[in-house]
Amino acid sequence: GHITSPYPWISHDDWGSKYSDMMPGYVLAAVYLYNLTGDREFFDSMVESLIKALESQEKRYLDGEVWLCKNLVTENELNMNDYWEHTAGKYNGYTSAMYYEALVKFSTLLEALYGSQYADLVNRYLDLAGKIKEDFNRLMWSDKTNTFLYGSGNHDILYLPVQGAAIRGGIVDKERIKLM
Repeated sequence: GHITSPYPWISHDDWGSKYSDMMPGYVLAAVYLYNLTGDREFFDSMVESLIKALESQEKRYLDGEVWLCKNLVTENELNMNDYWEHTAGKYNGYTSAMYYEALVKFSTLLEALYGSQYADLVNRYLDLAGKIKEDFNRLMWSDKTNTFLYGSGNHDILYLPVQGAAIRGGIVDKERIKLM
């Protein structure tokens, strides 16, 4: 679902509408909830919705040339493209790391719970995750600061949400983590 604006004077509903981290966050929330509770009935009821969320993420935020989530709003110095609302440039490192994590962890759970029922989808997700990981590490890494960039046009500074998402989600290898 879409979160509506918490401000009563806003008469339209576009708050958060371009947040590229909402769909991966939704998938991760369901995966983590299943991992915490083991509630199979809940997860079974969510699978199709989670598949649609990942499909929507791909259609809306990947351009198919560079395997990173793009920002939909780029004209301002600070843009409302995700929860943190400070991205700049064409690509979003924070959301790309989250999307990678969602693809990998959802695939792992699909395989564990359903065997080969979703094998083609799992293979597609893991292939996509591999492409995202490659471009993320190639294009969003800064040798200058030994950190990942938040947005491809952001200042080269340590932005903790990006580093946290990269480490938590497994998109960065152990050698790079040591540099961070």
